[in-house]
Amino acid sequence: MKNSFLPVICILLLGFGAYAQEEGYGEEKVERDLSQAFKHPLEVEMFNLSNQEMVVLPDSMDQFTNLNWFEAINSGLTQIPRSLCEIKKLEILSLAKNQLKSLPENFGNLTALSLLDLTGNQITKLPNSFCALENMGQLMMDDNQFKIFPVCITQLSQMIIFSIGENQIEQIPDEIGNLKELGMLYLNNNLLTTLPNSIASLKNLEFLDLRGNPISSEEQKRILKLVPKKCEVLFE
Repeated sequence: MKNSFLPVICILLLGFGAYAQEEGYGEEKVERDLSQAFKHPLEVEMFNLSNQEMVVLPDSMDQFTNLNWFEAINSGLTQIPRSLCEIKKLEILSLAKNQLKSLPENFGNLTALSLLDLTGNQITKLPNSFCALENMGQLMMDDNQFKIFPVCITQLSQMIIFSIGENQIEQIPDEIGNLKELGMLYLNNNLLTTLPNSIASLKNLEFLDLRGNPISSEEQKRILKLVPKKCEVLFE
């Protein structure tokens, strides 16, 4: 498994806060109080608002111009202000386990973003600007309400890890083959019966999760012929 997979695996196992400590970020650098943070916005680099009830982000989030890490997991968020999407240095964003139904239209302005976790929300589609996230390397969108695969994802050519399991997707577009750097792909627990031939273009693919999809044994054999020999494929 490539070293580039390790950061996201550590984050998923440890949580963002614990991973920050593992990487040498002291607790004193992690801001947990919005009201206090606005007293010194230029000094804030890391936010952790996770597990706080009914967090409401103000329209003035763009004051945190040096913010590069923002976590608000299980915080009752129902919407994200447009101002958050104007923080040019933001690289890591976790909004998992909230009540988000959509993202702001200017979400694509977060051009430094390299890791995004939207797991466990109610999102059905992505804004058109999403395709501008050219530095995106690790994207998790499991357990949302996608019925149609968001094709704009296939323009994120630096993607290494992509997870969109536990949705209601019936078809993967041919454009998936554009993700030449993709190493891990999670499509588990959807409604897929097949994959496009373009999956053969994913020469760096090392792991493919197709569990929980109604894929026939014949189609499983075809898929195994398409993916690289080094790729581990899970059907059940």
